[in-house]
Amino acid sequence: MRKEPPLFLGRDYFQNAWVVDDLQAAMRRWTETCGVGPFFLLEHVAMQDVTYRGQPATIDCSIALAQAGRTQIELIEQHCDQPSVYRDLVPRGQTRFHHVATFANDYDRELALVVEHDDAKTGGREIVGVGRLSKLPGVNEAEFAVLVNDLWQGRGLGPRLLALLIQVARDERLSCLRADILPGGKFNCPCTSRSVHP
Repeated sequence: MRKEPPLFLGRDYFQNAWVVDDLQAAMRRWTETCGVGPFFLLEHVAMQDVTYRGQPATIDCSIALAQAGRTQIELIEQHCDQPSVYRDLVPRGQTRFHHVATFANDYDRELALVVEHDDAKTGGREIVGVGRLSKLPGVNEAEFAVLVNDLWQGRGLGPRLLALLIQVARDERLSCLRADILPGGKFNCPCTSRSVHP
């Protein structure tokens, strides 16, 4: 019997996605260097009912999907210069990792805090940090994760996100917050253990 891989942060992540500057070249690179493919290509996807920051939006993008074992690989090329969730993180002409995807077992038990930065030079926005809290089923506990953009490390953003998550846990009267800290990960905050009791 095949053993299932362990869950990361209590989740089964099913997709890793990159925004790329050249979709054809990216598919070729993934196939030649990683053996991933074939890719299912959706060109100039017609997305309906799109909103961006609460406003109606349009976007012209192509998407390629392939499986790498249990994990789906998504490659996204945005053809237009419209503001979007893709351009928030990846400027035109660059290739960067964009997101992971998982299923929410109970949407009402999930919370995400997102920190954005308005860039005065470019007029654009970027996501610089994310805090996540997920209530665990059957217990009065939750797990949390804090991610901060490398360029924003050491500015107090991680501890601030953690403090906000702890306050949410107190407001929800949770007895414990849990997190897995990756080997070599730095966790510079008042909490140094793997559990916090709010």
